[in-house]
Amino acid sequence: MGLRIDFSAPMGIRRTDFALDAVRTDSRVLGSAFTIGSTNPAGGVAGDFGISDISRVRIGDVVALATATTRTVALVRTADAALVQIDGRLAEIRRLTLVAGNDGQPIGNAELLEIQERIEKDIDAINLIIIAARFASRPLFSGSFRTNPFGFGTTGVVLIPLRDLSPDHLGRGVENVSGFNSLAEIDVTTAQGADDSLLVVDAAVRDIAQTRTDLETFETETLDAASRNIEVLARNPVGVSSAAGAGFSGPVNDIVLSEIGLRASDIAQSIAGDRTGVLFDVVG
Repeated sequence: MGLRIDFSAPMGIRRTDFALDAVRTDSRVLGSAFTIGSTNPAGGVAGDFGISDISRVRIGDVVALATATTRTVALVRTADAALVQIDGRLAEIRRLTLVAGNDGQPIGNAELLEIQERIEKDIDAINLIIIAARFASRPLFSGSFRTNPFGFGTTGVVLIPLRDLSPDHLGRGVENVSGFNSLAEIDVTTAQGADDSLLVVDAAVRDIAQTRTDLETFETETLDAASRNIEVLARNPVGVSSAAGAGFSGPVNDIVLSEIGLRASDIAQSIAGDRTGVLFDVVG
């Protein structure tokens, strides 16, 4: 079995990256021009082009929000694509378990062993997906994101709702006669084992469904917070009522504030735009 991962950049991420690069470029270019102007009295613009600390902070805010947006979308799309693949494997395991436990069509021992072998291969495939799914060099489904904070721009650090989804952690806590503690232990070679295995598989399916729900909530809350902050920056780039309150002179007010507002608007549009999923494909 081979594992193929195709990380196709979503359209929304590309637009956000363009806006982020523009903000960084503008901040460097504008900052350089203001420094030259303010230290060149002979140029006749001394004091007119002094970029304030407030403007630098606001530019930094826009960059941080763009970074948070990009990382949120990338992480969620990568994780969800892996979860879809795991869900597909679980569906096949459930189908095989039902076949093994079908009283209406008795199955011989050799066939049951073959079904068990196919189930174990699907469980191994799930484990491969868990191992391969990573974000920022960290495993997505080892449970580390739930206990170790992860940096997300202006949101500071957050705990991401991604539990340990390895086979020995899926389907836990199910009472059954056979004593199966997780998906990794199911055995359908007996009638009782098939019945109990189905209970564990169904619990594993619920684990994946809950993780996807938690991930969707995380994405919504993170992007909503970014959108609200971006809207504030776009409407009032310096956070004060006037350029004078920010220590700006006329030229800076015309250039810096308009640029910050423009870039904030660009990022807001990328947040609201459509975001194509990341492809994560396991090839059998």
